[in-house]
Amino acid sequence: MNATFARGGYGFRRMERADLAMARVWLGEPHLREFWGEPDEQYEIMAEGLDLDWVDPVIVTHDGTPFAYLQCYDLHSKDYAPYPEQPPGARGMDTFVGVPAMLGAGHAARYLRSYCDQRFEAGTPRLVIDPNEANIRAIRAYTAAGFTVERLHVDEEGRFLIMTRDGARTSP
Repeated sequence: MNATFARGGYGFRRMERADLAMARVWLGEPHLREFWGEPDEQYEIMAEGLDLDWVDPVIVTHDGTPFAYLQCYDLHSKDYAPYPEQPPGARGMDTFVGVPAMLGAGHAARYLRSYCDQRFEAGTPRLVIDPNEANIRAIRAYTAAGFTVERLHVDEEGRFLIMTRDGARTSP
């Protein structure tokens, strides 16, 4: 999904190279460093994602102002398949609100709900998101967006909740 669209008061557009400077500032915010790690490392991953055909990097806007990042990726890519038990066509997601003033107002749940609904209408059968189990703010937002906990995943990077939302499920 590389198209620009608007839904539920939020705009979604493909991230461009010009957005990387803004993303770097966001990654330096304390609320992101806690769970996303070192800004320079995450910046490099985001920049590389712009050139991958299995990743859709998205800038989320509200009233035309960028405030969040979302990436949606093929869970069965030959380059990266973290959860191969997921059904064919399932997509993984990562997201964050970059602008601190937009935190705590329910924006993440609302834009995720809108984005997921659009993906389901386009034929995606399942979306998977995997917050750190200590990231209570994210887990609350994902739950409000219709995701449910499937299981706990533990690896060398930490403990993560595998949360899923299926296309047949309607928005809460």
